[in-house]
Amino acid sequence: MSGKPVAILVPTFNNFNQLYAMLKSLHMTAMRSLFHVYVLNNGHPDLAKHLPIGEHATIHTFEKNLGWEGALDWGRKNTTEPFLLFANDDIYFPPNNSTYLSNMLSLFRDPLIGAVGPTSNCVAGEQNVFYGDFRYHLKTVKYLIGFCLLLRREGLDKIGELPVGCPGGDDLDISIRLRKSGYQLVVDRGVYVHHHGFQTGNRVHGDSSVPGGWNSQQMSDKTNNWFMKRHGVKEVMETL
Repeated sequence: MSGKPVAILVPTFNNFNQLYAMLKSLHMTAMRSLFHVYVLNNGHPDLAKHLPIGEHATIHTFEKNLGWEGALDWGRKNTTEPFLLFANDDIYFPPNNSTYLSNMLSLFRDPLIGAVGPTSNCVAGEQNVFYGDFRYHLKTVKYLIGFCLLLRREGLDKIGELPVGCPGGDDLDISIRLRKSGYQLVVDRGVYVHHHGFQTGNRVHGDSSVPGGWNSQQMSDKTNNWFMKRHGVKEVMETL
């Protein structure tokens, strides 16, 4: 649609300050010839009046809240760039690395790679800067987290629609289905993206101290049960 290689899809729900900081950090660091940003607004319709987005971004406001997965799936279906970057509105791209997007994009020269993820302060698994295995610059993993996830469109088209309406863990579902389709998932340890974490989830559902809140035991149980019904116990256990 934009003639650029990467469509950056940013679902957002009434998180203006962090969204503004995220977009500003993105435009100050990444090469603008590489991407077009699609802000997928699930929240207040006046967002476009207050958000100076410039020529490298587009805002689409939905008539109803489609949620994270629904907004991303709309973006997947209504853009044509060969690569998609799923991006939370509460991430921040540090100013000391202006080549992160081109570096991640270059890894897709290998046709077997379906998705690439950066490291961060607030992320699960091998992407976490405090717990990951740093003996390797690049590492093939079994899952990547969707807070900032660069994907090959061809791979997404192969696995079909995103899991709209799941209780959580849509990124794990995508990871499993990409691997089943023959693609590899790679962590690029040369890229760091700061992640505030759980901003919209905590605000909308309450935090983990609230029964049924974001990252609560009840939410985890519901997500795990959904996964096991969808992929089987063995697949889930081998992934996590």
